[in-house]
Amino acid sequence: MSSSTNSSTSLNSTLEPSRINNTNVALSNTNIDRFLNEDLSTSQCQLQDSYDGSTIVPRSQSSPVIANNVEIINNLSDAINHLNNAICTLKVENRELKAEIGQLREEVWDSWDSIYYIEKDLSQFQQYNRRENVEIMGIPDSVKDNELEKTVVDILRRINVYNLDHFEIVGCHRLKKHKRDQPANVIIRFVNRRRAYQCIENRRLLKSEIPEFPNLYIVENLCPKYKSIFDKCQKLRSEGKIKHLWTYNGIVHYKTLNNTNERGKKIYHISELEERFPNI
Repeated sequence: MSSSTNSSTSLNSTLEPSRINNTNVALSNTNIDRFLNEDLSTSQCQLQDSYDGSTIVPRSQSSPVIANNVEIINNLSDAINHLNNAICTLKVENRELKAEIGQLREEVWDSWDSIYYIEKDLSQFQQYNRRENVEIMGIPDSVKDNELEKTVVDILRRINVYNLDHFEIVGCHRLKKHKRDQPANVIIRFVNRRRAYQCIENRRLLKSEIPEFPNLYIVENLCPKYKSIFDKCQKLRSEGKIKHLWTYNGIVHYKTLNNTNERGKKIYHISELEERFPNI
């Protein structure tokens, strides 16, 4: 009896820890379930709070928005393609225009060359027709027009233009006055150009042979183009850029140095002077 009781007690003592452990496991599972339920409930509340005041677009309602965006993208793509095509067309036109401009530039340069030679030939032709002419500067205005030719013949005879007669003079008259304080030049046209050459060759005698007219001087009768070149050269001489200036057979010559060995340079066209003296 006693042994039975002890056996029962020992069995109970042996089973008691196992029962306690099962009870603890059951309590632990209950706590876990309660914790999960509470956490899930809290999460649902937070999720609901986060969506308060917000609109969730169902998938069926978002399809038109996507379709609209696709349409916009397609339109933009078409516009970009159109612009690219336009740019390619403009590039081709630009290349063609550049080529045309280059061709036109060459034609312009050729035209300038043609104009240069035409103007040069025209000036030489005009000057050729003036070979029989000379101009006398410094004859006072007190000499009347009806006495002008007689005065001119007397001056030229005194500087050794031998046997000059009135019938050798085709015309004799004053030109337009350029300065109010100076008398107008007198132009004389001879029948023979040899007389004009004699006047130019003997003009160095004017100061010694014609003392009553101290400002007397004889020059070639230049055509308008050559006269413009000569005036510009005079300005350069006053600035010290040209040292010597003269004309021979109607052509303007100049020297930039006082060196006697320097050869005179001829100017046939104003562009030649502008090339040698920029910003004239």
